Amino acid sequence: MLNLDKLFSFFAPHDCLICGNEGSILCKKCMNTVEIKRPVCYECKAVHCFSACSRKSPINRLYYIGLYEDFYKKILLQLKYSSVQEAAVVMALLMARQVDILPCPLITYSPTTASRTRTRGYDQSKLLAKNIARINKQKFIKFLIRTSKTRQVGSSRINRLNQAKNSFRPINVGKLPGVHVLLVDDVLTTGATVEAAASTLKAFGAAQVDVLVFAIAKNKSGEKLPELV
Repeated sequence: MLNLDKLFSFFAPHDCLICGNEGSILCKKCMNTVEIKRPVCYECKAVHCFSACSRKSPINRLYYIGLYEDFYKKILLQLKYSSVQEAAVVMALLMARQVDILPCPLITYSPTTASRTRTRGYDQSKLLAKNIARINKQKFIKFLIRTSKTRQVGSSRINRLNQAKNSFRPINVGKLPGVHVLLVDDVLTTGATVEAAASTLKAFGAAQVDVLVFAIAKNKSGEKLPELV
């Protein structure tokens, strides 16, 4: 959290986004009520299918905390549009709890556009990934640089897929061959961005790419992505 954010929190503490009590953006009691979801296969969305679909998508497992609504939406909006960096710490605690049983993959993130990073003063996905790695004592490595400047908010899946092609340039590629990578992002809408990021990682040698997002949004037809069990 930035010093300014700490200062504001001291003089004007956040209210819990679930119970409304003053003190933290999510109090300890409410944090314990957030359900741990089972990971799903990114391709077919089944809970126990983690191999048969591996050749159809660059992504294997999909981990998530909740759907982009209610508390999950509120805290994401606080992080992305209200500069409340405490939200990243709280979200990372929940996300770290979701994947702490993984056999210590390398943790990286799907970078946002440079213009959005400059506007916010930070990349929210990078904040999440670094905090998750710190909490679970796992290794964080930056593998991707965002080359496209196009914002994808409001775009259809087809447009997003077209925009996402060649959106990332890899770095630290010597550390990729044969490794298991956990790719962190804040919200999954159509999946175009994480698919492009995962494709880049696989193209340069990653053996397996799993994705961890805080929330899953609805697509243009209003269906929840994915059809979760």
